[in-house]
Amino acid sequence: MFGGKVVALLALAFVVSATDLEDGLAIMACARRAINGGVPELNIPTHDPFVVIKHNFSWSGNLYVGTHVDIKLHDLTWSGLGTWQLRASQTSRDTDKNAVFIFELFWKNMNVKGLFDADEHEFIFHQEQHGNFTVDLIESTWKGSIDLTKPTELSNGTVNHVKIDWGIKDVYASIDGLGVLDRPLAATIGASFKTALNTHLIGNAIGDFIKMRLETIWWNTGKVWDLVQWCKEHPANSTVY
Repeated sequence: MFGGKVVALLALAFVVSATDLEDGLAIMACARRAINGGVPELNIPTHDPFVVIKHNFSWSGNLYVGTHVDIKLHDLTWSGLGTWQLRASQTSRDTDKNAVFIFELFWKNMNVKGLFDADEHEFIFHQEQHGNFTVDLIESTWKGSIDLTKPTELSNGTVNHVKIDWGIKDVYASIDGLGVLDRPLAATIGASFKTALNTHLIGNAIGDFIKMRLETIWWNTGKVWDLVQWCKEHPANSTVY
């Protein structure tokens, strides 16, 4: 890790060399390399073939008349995160103190896998079930904007705003472990997930999460310039945006 003054100089050397948009695309290309391969010296784990999701989730609902299911999802993995395609434009001027971008990230296919514990209540009967599930996300798109204050000799910069709308073409869910309830529950979860994505319920939370990560780990701390330096010292055969 570099000291504050060195980080500031690295940042300035980077941002004065090209347009803000070119710098942003270069940072994203560098981030993609780091996500896919990992950078142990910067505590960045590899996300290929998957990244572990540390949070657990729960869902409750009625599948049939008299049938209620409470389900907990855990031991989750997310595959395909580092396979994005990026398009972006710049709405600010290079001479502005802030860099403002509009972007679109596209994934052809991602999936989330994990285990579940389910409590099934059918009239007066109750039973516990355990199994595994997969959710395939087909043609996911993050459309959004980001506003960053650029670094100076006295500051690493700040993250002012991040907005993301997450849209998706389709969601396929499969469950194994509930017997005759496998298909109806999978269909219900798939439809619910698709609705949540396309109505921006999840995208808003993702935007807040990314803003928090940039503020606490990457942009405000200057760690992003450690990553940029790593990419310069470890050049790839070709740069992929």
